[in-house]
Amino acid sequence: MLDGLAVHANTEERDRPPAITRMALTTAERELGLPAGALDLPATPPASSPDIADTTD
Repeated sequence: MLDGLAVHANTEERDRPPAITRMALTTAERELGLPAGALDLPATPPASSPDIADTTD
């Protein structure tokens, strides 16, 4: 998917309305049938889970 705003990919996000900074996410959520905000990053990172290689039988 191209968001049409790739020119801003490596620039500051200040002073941009949320509709612009979320354009790619909003489009993906709509096309995937997800609720608004489903692709947003969580406010806090999830608790780490053990690596599969670290488990023992």
